[in-house]
Amino acid sequence: MKFLDGLFLAFNALESRKLRSSLTFLMVAIGVGLLVGVNGMSAGLQNYVTKSFSSLSPNILTLIPQRSSGTLFISSSSFQIDDNVVNNLRTIPGVRDVIPFISTTALATASGQSGPVSVIAIDPTKLTVILPALSLNSGSILTPQDFSQTFLGYRIAYGTSGKLSVGQVITLQFSKDIKRNFIVKGIANEVGLSVTLNLDTSVVINLETAKNLLNKRTYSGIFVVTYDQTLNDAVSKLISDRYDDLRVITPSVITSTINQVFGGINLFLSAIAIVSLLVAVIGIVTTLYTSVMERTREIGILKSIGFKNSDILLLFLYEAMIFGVVGSFLGTLLGFSLGYVLLSFGTIGFGGTNSPGPIMQARFGGAAYTMALNITPYYDVSTVVFFNLIAVFFSIIAGIYPAYKASKLDPIVALRTE
Repeated sequence: MKFLDGLFLAFNALESRKLRSSLTFLMVAIGVGLLVGVNGMSAGLQNYVTKSFSSLSPNILTLIPQRSSGTLFISSSSFQIDDNVVNNLRTIPGVRDVIPFISTTALATASGQSGPVSVIAIDPTKLTVILPALSLNSGSILTPQDFSQTFLGYRIAYGTSGKLSVGQVITLQFSKDIKRNFIVKGIANEVGLSVTLNLDTSVVINLETAKNLLNKRTYSGIFVVTYDQTLNDAVSKLISDRYDDLRVITPSVITSTINQVFGGINLFLSAIAIVSLLVAVIGIVTTLYTSVMERTREIGILKSIGFKNSDILLLFLYEAMIFGVVGSFLGTLLGFSLGYVLLSFGTIGFGGTNSPGPIMQARFGGAAYTMALNITPYYDVSTVVFFNLIAVFFSIIAGIYPAYKASKLDPIVALRTE
């Protein structure tokens, strides 16, 4: 039997059972669609996060006290970072600059609304060193002499029910007895996510202002700027050798962690999608086996006019292959659509009355706001082709038993079947 003749007969057989065939196509399409969609969304999200973290200069090391628990920058370690540590770090070969910072929270009040916010106290002239992608939305960046002014992240200014503007007064209450008014001097454009400095959801004040206001002589952490990113590992080792109590976060560690996390998530979600594909395989077995039972007399007629056992075997394998090919094609289209549709609703919610942790909170009046994520799914052609080949392979495997069963039917017995 020629290949094209076999395909023609297989198509006719499937067409004569439209409903059952359509449902089987749908099962395969759902399995492949989930695989393609999940993989595309995971890759797109990974690209988005990696791109966002790239806003941090590649030659920046972040130092925080070692901790066994607690939120980032709010350490449970007894080790304190003070000016002695800062000055000592400046002497390490390969270090170009050392930028200490204080990270805390405060109750912010502006435009008649209030709520907890993240506050970053830092030398404002160093912001563009740490975040080269930083640009102004309005106003200007703080200077070391701006003790009563503040610089707002984009989501602080525009993520509330109202909008904050340059020249507006914002009140920061750090504790029951520590409260101060600040004038908004500038607002940044959106920078993106960062594991070390989330400017978008922070209020920035001058480092000296925070030290005097909070009566602090220690820092939450330090940004160490190397002369070149190729020196990161060497400088990181020298710092670790001097200070066992300091945790050094390098861009390579961040990237590696991101890849590991997303790799695990993608593996888990892909496993769920593969289960759906296996369900489709069972559906193919059921469909073809039922078809064999219903077409027993037809098989007998085919054998009586000269069809060999191998021809009958191939006929049913062609049907299984068609399920795989057509179902994979439909599933690929479904996966593409699934990725774009689901990610079009992508948002991150912040705040709320039960908002966890001080970091990444940017809300007023206890009401949460959402930050839209402009994530585009990424589909690798080779990966999509691989998923399609897997689906076709599984489909053919699923058709082996029903095809074998059909090929072994005795034509005399088959012709007698009503």
